[in-house]
Amino acid sequence: MKRIVVFLVAIAVLGVVAAGFANNSIEGFTSYEPVQSGIIIHYGNGSVEVLTPGVSEFDELWESSLNALRSIEAQLRCPVPYDLKEKIADCTYVEVIFPETTNISITMYDTNTSHDIELDGAIIMLSGCKNEAQIGCKIFTGKRGYTNWTGDTGYFVPNSSKDVKYMAVYVANVTAIKALKELICESESQKTNPEIVLGEGMTLPDTPDKMMVYKVKRPEVTVEKVLALAEALGLEGNITETDEKFIVRNGSFELEVLKASGRVAYADLSKIYGDIINPPNLPSEDSAIESAIKFLSDKGLMPSDAEFSKVVTDFAEIARKDPNTSEVSVEKIDLVMQVMFSREIDGFPVVGPGSKLKVYIGDNGDVVGVYKCWRAYEPYEQCAILTSAEAFERLKEKGIHGVRAITGEKITVKEVYLAYYAQPAVDDQEYFQPVFVFELDTGRGEIIKQYIPALRDELENDDGMPSEKPQYTERILTPAPDEEDNE
Repeated sequence: MKRIVVFLVAIAVLGVVAAGFANNSIEGFTSYEPVQSGIIIHYGNGSVEVLTPGVSEFDELWESSLNALRSIEAQLRCPVPYDLKEKIADCTYVEVIFPETTNISITMYDTNTSHDIELDGAIIMLSGCKNEAQIGCKIFTGKRGYTNWTGDTGYFVPNSSKDVKYMAVYVANVTAIKALKELICESESQKTNPEIVLGEGMTLPDTPDKMMVYKVKRPEVTVEKVLALAEALGLEGNITETDEKFIVRNGSFELEVLKASGRVAYADLSKIYGDIINPPNLPSEDSAIESAIKFLSDKGLMPSDAEFSKVVTDFAEIARKDPNTSEVSVEKIDLVMQVMFSREIDGFPVVGPGSKLKVYIGDNGDVVGVYKCWRAYEPYEQCAILTSAEAFERLKEKGIHGVRAITGEKITVKEVYLAYYAQPAVDDQEYFQPVFVFELDTGRGEIIKQYIPALRDELENDDGMPSEKPQYTERILTPAPDEEDNE
């Protein structure tokens, strides 16, 4: 048995921010040989591909999977339901089966206690991840059929079931995850794409001949400005600068500002997750909205073009198994509320991962976190755009990526509309450009989104658009506690 020691110190905002990664590592995977091991690729359409030693592409995928596991940097405390595989059945992920049981010792940052768990497999999420560009990707680890971990927010719950399939969620370096994605995408790109058809009775919408392209203003992110924001938030502490961001920490309070986009992530890490032992007293939705707007306005964080969108509530599920009957009971506990805002440009919605504003409301209506990525812009040039019919033809030529489909299968267009696309917060975006958004029904209870660039001619520095390369789609999952974070 190999022993791996992991000290997990940096904790991320629930489902959104993995701020201030610790420089932690996992050692020991390098010695694994792909013997008696396997890789199972679970595609979002429900199909499964099993790879074992000797099968084409196994070695490359095996090594890429281990690289992803080696790159674990921090623990992300977010819902891990006991029926995990059912919960993520419509996402694409890789399940890695180790050739032997591995022991990991985890030191929890908040209790400074160490817990040993055994695992013989891991799940590496490739799509459906929350804010993937900022936090990397989720990795679920555990020992199938037996673990001493339960609950959905990273707590060890006394007297609870040990029959939980996967025990914890970690954050892996985005570079390692992208490498694994590219392998899956490359394999997928060689497959025949399904036929894309319009829904029954549907007609494509009329579109303008031209739309304005907007120049994104590069944010002025300086030590002085970050410290001024920290002071406004009541956060006093030392500031740390890296090539990509500034971080201010004081106890459980943390502020992170990205240089590329000005993205602000603020949280009280002791409260952002709620408490499943002592559940928070959450306010009404109206009260949460009022508190969020007041906080943003008081702290100078409220954009003039922000519009209230919705309120969602993050929750935990505690699974317990009756030792006498083997029946599993699930207790749902509300933990924190998210008040979300949206924006439009010229009446068109802003889509993509890089345009978000949300406030986290905790116990007694207190604000326990803020996430804001809201790039400023100015007019650049009126540009000719495609018709919706031309965009539809380009979609059919490009095909659907991120969903493995049976040859000849049909995917139905449910809705088409124009929008402006915001790149991930870590990117230095040059322009806000229009895109056609196609919402597609896979026929399996899943709606996916595909983006088609709307400009008839590319700009000279065309970096503001979704990649035309095979990519994983934005998914709309129903129900989805925070569907706006899917990327």
